Amino acid sequence: MEKQLKVLMLNGSPREPGNIALAFQEMEQVFAENNVSFEKRRGFLPAGSIYNRWYSGKRFSNTQ
Repeated sequence: MEKQLKVLMLNGSPREPGNIALAFQEMEQVFAENNVSFEKRRGFLPAGSIYNRWYSGKRFSNTQ
């Protein structure tokens, strides 16, 4: 029994027609040719989000 591969593609770019979207289009074609199921999600976080603080090293700091 062969396993079915599933891919979740996350586009965090604020630019709708950007380079990431173009790369995803190419990937979609490859996935379709190889019978790989995929799902696309799009969205981005504002600059002051908790996630940006987490990655900037300010994760547990009391300073803003």
